[in-house]
Formats: sequence, structure tokens, C-alpha cells
Amino acid sequence: MARANRNILYIDEVNLLDDHLVNVLLDSAAMGVNLVEREGISIHHPSRFILVGTMNPEEGDLRPQILDRFGLSVEVKALESKEERLKVMQYRREFDHDPWEFEQKFKTQQENLQDKIIQAQKLLPQVMISQDMLEKIVEIITSLGIKTHRADIVMEKTSKALAALDCRTEVAEEDLKEAALMALPHRMKQLPFQKDEPLTQEAIENMIHGEPPEETFEIDRQRQLKKNITRTEVKGALQGKNSSKVTGSRGMYLKARDSKKPASLAVDATVRKAARENNNGKLVVLPEHVMEKVRVSKGESLYIILLDSSSSMRMDKKIGFAKSLSWLLLKESYEKKNKIALLAFRGDDAEILSSPTRDVNKIEESLENLPTGGKTPLTPAIYQALKMAKLEKRATPTLVVISDGRGNVFLEDNLETDIKLISEMIDGVNMVFVNAETRNRSIGVLEDISISFTAPHFYLDEVV
Repeated sequence: MARANRNILYIDEVNLLDDHLVNVLLDSAAMGVNLVEREGISIHHPSRFILVGTMNPEEGDLRPQILDRFGLSVEVKALESKEERLKVMQYRREFDHDPWEFEQKFKTQQENLQDKIIQAQKLLPQVMISQDMLEKIVEIITSLGIKTHRADIVMEKTSKALAALDCRTEVAEEDLKEAALMALPHRMKQLPFQKDEPLTQEAIENMIHGEPPEETFEIDRQRQLKKNITRTEVKGALQGKNSSKVTGSRGMYLKARDSKKPASLAVDATVRKAARENNNGKLVVLPEHVMEKVRVSKGESLYIILLDSSSSMRMDKKIGFAKSLSWLLLKESYEKKNKIALLAFRGDDAEILSSPTRDVNKIEESLENLPTGGKTPLTPAIYQALKMAKLEKRATPTLVVISDGRGNVFLEDNLETDIKLISEMIDGVNMVFVNAETRNRSIGVLEDISISFTAPHFYLDEVV
């Protein structure tokens, strides 16, 4: 570790290192100092190094902590064409016959590459990257569900290095694509069924430009709801959560509350309160003891489905599952004769695909032809949906937000400010959040918003 200071530390079979050695590497990489403590010995020395490792993934994975310490990753595969494999065999024979002559054969190419790298090192301090390119870096990384900030920093540095290597002083989109393929694959959280789905240049292209791929995302009409997220709960109604029940002068007697002018006297609650507050042994009912009945009854419902159709929803076919869930909610609303509205958000704002209606054919057609791609205006879309809900006078509105939570367009400056602004509009509106990510891959934004709004939160795989 001392000899590796200001140098390169190369580890073969890095995934087979013992845990205590991995811990030493992590501490040294973080602090730039290696601390050695044994019985009677306590020394420390500087140890700042470039970490290079090779491994066979089939023999086991690396711990996420050390995996993130590797800035870039490159996958080396065996050649497949007959011509290339024959050339490797030829090179090996030439090397075995005369190593020195073999080295001289490639000397000119090596020197040219060396000169190119030296020129790039000189040019690197002059390379600039625009704000638009920085935003694209963040969009790509958040779309892939990568939480570590090292990914953003490594992509920026790699993009600049690639531009310098190409003798340019401005980072281009091609640099971002190439940098992403080296800086991101080993940081992506792969689910078991996604092991054979590598990050491709086409996928990066779609995330940068928001261009929809040729693949279509059909509605799976064979699916069934695993959990009824719109189920009426009396407790939820009283706490402002998702429910189609309303309070009024008719319906089931649920509880009692204080009231100076009760519309319906709760005799039992009034007597109990008077008995608790009289200490002289006599039951005297005073005006301050009067309690009113709180009744709850079913009311007409309006479901506003707010569907995320941005670029990030195309990853892992999340938009297909989200459209299927929307169709199931549409089918349920039709059966219960509720009104339903559909909004989709992408780019810079939300689009009203269908105003509140009971005409399910119109909404289903909009859902089938839903365009995808672009940025994720999560909070502006919620704001617009709440404005629609506030216009509803007769029905109890329930806003169902289906998204992966990767918002990157805001009403104001940031998410926290937007939440404060939106919280002023949610009175009288039930909200339900359905996270298009799994529990392990979620970035936590929808969970935080649902807590702020005291609204239920579900993961998509729990629902459909």
C-alpha cells in the first residue's frame, strides 16, 4: 500500500479478496492514508492510488462499496470470428519465436498512442462542458436508478477526457454516450431477471433525446389487481387518505365531536363526557358537554389517474406495467359507475388526455396511444392534477399518481419548495402514490412525498 502511493494499485481476481483486505482498501481510498495496527505497532502512511482490478464475474460479485470505487469498467469478451481468432494464434506464435521483434512490430503504433495521450493531457484543462450536457448526465444517471454521486462526477471527467483525446475543447453528446458505457454498467442495480440486459448505446441515445424506441408497450388485459388501492376505508377517510366516503347529515354514526350547534345530538357521548367532568357525584349536562354525531356515507367518486410517460419509464418496461394498472383502474371505475380522468406527464408539463368522464372508450384509446419520452415534470403534473380536482364540486376526488419518482422539472427551484406549494392544495383531495420501481431500486422520492401528504404508497409489483 505504501509503494502504491501516487501510483497504480493493480489487483487480479479482485472479487476473491478477503473481506478484511477489502476494508483496508476502502479506508485507504476514502482517506488517502493507510493505518497499520498490530500488537506493539501503530503506524500510518500516505496511500493515494489509482485502483485497477480484473475479475471473472462468474466467480462472484464485488461488494457495492468497493465496486463504486472503480471509476470505469470495461468488459473483455473472447473474439468470435474465425479470422480474429486465427490472428490471435498467429500473434502468439510470433511472440514465442522472437519477443523483441514482435514488440518492434507494434512500436510505431504504441508511440503514436503515447503522443496522443500526452497531447490530450495538455489539452484537458481547456476542455469545457456546457450546462445542458451536465443536465443530460444527471438525467441519464437518475433514469438508471443510480444513487451514488460518484457516477455523475466520473461521467463528467470521462467525457472531458474523451473530448481531449479527440483534440476538442468542448464536450459533445458522443462523449457522454461513450462515457456512460464505461462509467455506469457496474453501478446499475440489476434485478435477477435483468442480468442479460446490458446497457446499450441505443438506450443511452433514447435517454439523451427522449426519442421513443420502436418497441410498443401494450396493455396487459390479462392482469389482475393484487391489491385494491382505491378500497374505501373509514379510518382513511377521517385522516384525509384515499376514500370515497363523505361526512354529512346522513349515513352511519361513526363517532362524536364537540359542537356548540349540533345537527344531530350524540346522546351517549354527551352523557359520558358530562359524567367524566362532574366531580360532585351529580350528573349535570352543561353546554360544553354537548357532542355531535359524525356520520359517514358513500359519495360519488372521481379518480384522476396521473401517469408518468417520461423516458425513465421506458426502462425495464415500467410504462407497460403502468398502463396496465391504469387500465385496471379504468375497468374498476366503469364497473362502479365512477367518473375518471387521465393525465400523462412528460417533457415540461402534464397533458390532459381525458377530462372527467364515464366514457371509458375515449380514455382507453388515449391510454393505448400514449406517447413516451422526455423529462419528468413530476411536481408540475401533480399541481395541474390538483387544480382539476379542485374544480370538482359534487364528487370526492382521488388522485392516483403512477411514476418512478425521477422528477427533474420543477415548479420552483427544487422538490422541497414544490412540496410546500402543493401541500396548500391537497385539502379535500385523496391521494395515492404507486411507485413504478421495486422497493430495492426506488430512489425514495415518492416515499417522501407520500409521507409529506399523508397519503398511501404502493410499489407497482405489489399492485399488478
